[in-house]
Amino acid sequence: FLINIFRKIFKNFFLKKNNELINIKIKTNLKEKSSIIKEEIENKGYIFLENFLSQDYYDFLNKYFPKKYELYKSKSPLKNYNLGFIYGTDGTYSNLESPSALNIFYKFILSNEFERQVNDIFNLDNKKLVCKNIITSIAEEKSFLIPHMDSISSVRKDLNINFVYFIDGNDDNIEYPGGTSIYQDNDGERVLLKPKTLKNSVLIYNNTK
Repeated sequence: FLINIFRKIFKNFFLKKNNELINIKIKTNLKEKSSIIKEEIENKGYIFLENFLSQDYYDFLNKYFPKKYELYKSKSPLKNYNLGFIYGTDGTYSNLESPSALNIFYKFILSNEFERQVNDIFNLDNKKLVCKNIITSIAEEKSFLIPHMDSISSVRKDLNINFVYFIDGNDDNIEYPGGTSIYQDNDGERVLLKPKTLKNSVLIYNNTK
């Protein structure tokens, strides 16, 4: 609680916004990989992709990514890492008009263009997938998140996609610097999928499966 109070004061008085404007078009590899994404999600429920964003925009986002003191420490005893910039359909994060690399990325994720890219993968016209939530997090030394099953999987059986986008991290020991893996058991011994890199890569999974 004390760390979060300090960070709130620090952000309000000392933090300057990044006002650099760019003309880089954000591109993903969803269209290029659409066939294999559809196949893997339908058969296994998950897939890992490298080089998710075009290199020019990825470099920009990585360079101007928020520092950990711009986020807050989680208050949950089940997880210990920094999180913030939470967007929810209830309007919990309404700062999208402030120029920053992260806000530009959020606006893209919420755009009709990205929504169309995702829905085209699964040929969805009537029951379209829409973005409900976005959250930014930073893991550091002694951060943790216990093995868990997404709560939605116990009550729903429809297609519900999560994207875990890794911007940058230590590839020498992926399990510990924030890498999110898929396991067959609660003890984390039978690994189904582990990220190969934490740099510009994405884990996509159907959390109702």
